[in-house]
Amino acid sequence: MTEELAIRYIPQRAQERGFQSYRLVFQDLNLEPKQEIQLAAYNELWILLEAESGISISSDFGEYDYNNPKLSENIHEHADRIEIRNQSTEPGKVKFIQVILSD
Repeated sequence: MTEELAIRYIPQRAQERGFQSYRLVFQDLNLEPKQEIQLAAYNELWILLEAESGISISSDFGEYDYNNPKLSENIHEHADRIEIRNQSTEPGKVKFIQVILSD
């Protein structure tokens, strides 16, 4: 998802989840080979902007793994419990816009 589309999409999604206010944080994560990160992202949305090859993401909203041909849809919006894995033997990068929702 492009940054422009994400910025235009975020107000609608925040409102749909019952929030009027939010704060944006750009997250640019560097993962070591085979590293896994677990995030508790309740009352947050993590909008995927870019992920290098070998990066997979799963959350309560679905999965993103561009290298998995069995996955019928790559989800770019994640929230609640998020797991980010670098399945590669090389370092990898993933970029998000983190939307912190508030009343």
